Amino acid sequence: MDEALPLPPNCGHQVSVSESLIADIPTVSTAHDTCSICMECFESGRAGNRVPCGPVYHAAWISSWLSNCNSCPLCRRNISG
Repeated sequence: MDEALPLPPNCGHQVSVSESLIADIPTVSTAHDTCSICMECFESGRAGNRVPCGPVYHAAWISSWLSNCNSCPLCRRNISG
């Protein structure tokens, strides 16, 4: 997981997202979606987490990322509002 989700070098100055905001990221049905980080299809019956700008991630990926940075891993849009 760590190899597939490297933090950007300037991420250290960014603020992390609060645990309550991470918990509020909607869980969506992902019958035909792939994780925007690892590009693997979601297993049948499993859901992913969709951030406000649209990408869907495995819960572990996005939780790990947002505990260090407050932006989307793909577009860098601010997640915390």
